[in-house]
Amino acid sequence: PWWLGAKRRPAKMQTQKEKHSLELLAPNHHGVLTPLTRLIFNDAPWISSGLSNQDSIEFVHGAVTNDLAMKLGVQSFRKALLSQKSGEKTIPCASPAHVRAVLARIETSVARSLAVERKSKRTSETRRRRRRRRSR
Repeated sequence: PWWLGAKRRPAKMQTQKEKHSLELLAPNHHGVLTPLTRLIFNDAPWISSGLSNQDSIEFVHGAVTNDLAMKLGVQSFRKALLSQKSGEKTIPCASPAHVRAVLARIETSVARSLAVERKSKRTSETRRRRRRRRSR
């Protein structure tokens, strides 16, 4: 595909093994080609949306599907969060306040949807009753 690239070190700096291998690149979330080993695919957008320092994490570009990123060997965001060990790059989690705010927005959205659905149901029932009365 057009968005994958390959990068080689200068020939004089390569080991014998490296002369026959390529380092695969893919675009990060800014569209800059980056080695796959430095990228993470975002399989938990509800968590990453609350991060204050998203730019410190190199997510794969949105045009690269999570399925393809996984097949290319890119680490998932959730796995990176779960496998944090001492000495590894830490990935912060969303703050409790942000999680509460997101949940409140979801609750409000669901409540509105249910209200619209109930109103629609009532309106259609009222129309049916009126038709029955007229037909009598």
